[in-house]
Amino acid sequence: MSVRPEFSVHLLNEQGIAKATALGEVFSRCLDEVEAILPPGPSREKSLVITLLQDASFRAKRGMAVDPANQKMRRSAPSAAWPSTPANQK
Repeated sequence: MSVRPEFSVHLLNEQGIAKATALGEVFSRCLDEVEAILPPGPSREKSLVITLLQDASFRAKRGMAVDPANQKMRRSAPSAAWPSTPANQK
């Protein structure tokens, strides 16, 4: 079975890794700022803020990762199927 483009893995090149790191830093600063305003201690609201920022971070990073300029060049897939029996057991 093949993987649809919507679910493919994107291997990042150096530029993509730098952008993913920069996005992580932006979301970290955002959470720091929000936590400085909220009352100290755990709360449902703070947990939801963290969860939604994590989701937004993931989506921003995926949005960046789908740009071919941020991806490593892929090697072509092997043409033969993976052997079902190790060579030393044939």
